[in-house]
Amino acid sequence: MKNIVLFLLLPLFALSQGNCSDPGFRDFDFWIGDWVVYNGENIVGHSSIKPILDSCVIEETWSGASGSNGKSFNSYFPEREEWEQTWVDNSGSTIHFTGKLINGNMVMHAQNLRGNSPVYYEMTYFPKANGNVQQVWKQSSDEKKTWIVLFDGLYKRR
Repeated sequence: MKNIVLFLLLPLFALSQGNCSDPGFRDFDFWIGDWVVYNGENIVGHSSIKPILDSCVIEETWSGASGSNGKSFNSYFPEREEWEQTWVDNSGSTIHFTGKLINGNMVMHAQNLRGNSPVYYEMTYFPKANGNVQQVWKQSSDEKKTWIVLFDGLYKRR
């Protein structure tokens, strides 16, 4: 009986999610591509960003020069006009970001706990006129948001 109920509910779930035609689903398309990522003159990694699931989700596959590997899944919620990103990596980290396009830049925020103390994150993607994308990831351990830069990478197309 459970299988029949699930089968009957799946079309309703699909309808409630929409068909990804809202223009907000295209806000992050500037990041799609195969990239070599630089910090200054140094290559710090490679990233492949592609649309998946009928272009309703953007998947990132990161391979860092230092051996770090990770993935993110990015999806848009038209009801909230907001993006969500879930980042996971080979160090065991999982971070859930939310954000939106602000003045042409994708700005995302997250909060995690380190022990019992909150840690705040801000990540901004800046599309450049030449097609490159700069990503700046900052962290703060205080509510005043005294930021330190964790990552500053310039994505250049392969």
